[in-house]
Amino acid sequence: MKYQPISEVRSASEIRSTLPLPMTRDERIKRWAMLLEANPDRQIQTLSEIETEHGRQRDILRADNSALTVAFEDPVLRSEGLRSDTLADAITFFGLRECDAHYVLCSCLNGQTMAAGAVASKVRGLAGQRASLVATCMIVGALMAFPVAVALL
Repeated sequence: MKYQPISEVRSASEIRSTLPLPMTRDERIKRWAMLLEANPDRQIQTLSEIETEHGRQRDILRADNSALTVAFEDPVLRSEGLRSDTLADAITFFGLRECDAHYVLCSCLNGQTMAAGAVASKVRGLAGQRASLVATCMIVGALMAFPVAVALL
């Protein structure tokens, strides 16, 4: 046995605990998609016409058995900081743009219900594909504005 001074023994025996790193935006989104894919035939409620709500009413928008409910039921996502299954909390937690949320969650694009597998596909598309979603958002915005423009003429 080799003699070592107590100071060296103490430094060698220190136990260092490291907390797990917080999930990245893409990891959160992929987990959400995975949760939806776990039961792909489950019928998921959409949020009713997101674009017609404003301010506080829009922030608290939610639906029972929505894709946001699936995310909020997950203890891992809650431990990462998901506070509720409302639209505002999901936008903040998942780092969604308004048009991302509209594309994935709104009834005007998706009907009143969707199969969880179809929602999962849309959610998974949000991870790492920011440029293509900009184009989608612009197209959706133009389509929504078209009836208004026609009515004004």
